[in-house]
Amino acid sequence: MDSAAELSFRMESAKQWQKNVEEEFKRVDELLKLVAEELKTQPYEDDTIMMGLKKTGEALAEAFQTLTQNFMKAVDGLSDIMEEWSRTLTKILEAIAEAARKIGH
Repeated sequence: MDSAAELSFRMESAKQWQKNVEEEFKRVDELLKLVAEELKTQPYEDDTIMMGLKKTGEALAEAFQTLTQNFMKAVDGLSDIMEEWSRTLTKILEAIAEAARKIGH
């Protein structure tokens, strides 16, 4: 059975993973913004390829924003569930330890 300390460590690992993923999302968002800025500086009104790239970039940016929002909502919900799970398991482990102490005395 996992101890409260092990559960706490796992929670911290999960939080670090969440932070790492959030940072990666920010990096991708920054790259999309750089691409969008570059496309704005290029003449493309008469260039169908550049117009297509611009529209594709805009669609990708919008899709990425939606993905980011949905992912963050899911992570927040999962984080809440994991914290509640950790609190509940900690209480159970403490109750088991208390019962073991009472039996031992």
